[in-house]
Amino acid sequence: MKSLISVGAAAAIAAAFNTPLAAVLFALQEVVGDLHALVLGSVVLASATSWAVLQLLLGNHPLFEVPQYQLAHPAEVCFVRGAWRGWRFGFGRVYEIAAGTSQSSSLRRDGRCRLSRLLAVCLRD
Repeated sequence: MKSLISVGAAAAIAAAFNTPLAAVLFALQEVVGDLHALVLGSVVLASATSWAVLQLLLGNHPLFEVPQYQLAHPAEVCFVRGAWRGWRFGFGRVYEIAAGTSQSSSLRRDGRCRLSRLLAVCLRD
């Protein structure tokens, strides 16, 4: 039963995302849990077959189109800048705490920090 699920998952992912190799790797790694599985041939065959049928039916066009994004208002640039700054600050803070260079002495314990304290500080800031 597990082999049928992995074969079906590979075929579905190959057809949906137009990526047969990624479908094989995903099915073997995530569904089966072993890259040296006995179902390797079945998974490769199902992925290649579904991709070939997709190419015959639709050509080289994706199943779904993502529209081009356009800014509707100039204020959206400020929101994008703010999100980028917040993202940079967050990762900088996590790196600072993990590296042990944080100014807060409650986060350091023998040069290491605990994950719970790290999350508490990140969520508090």
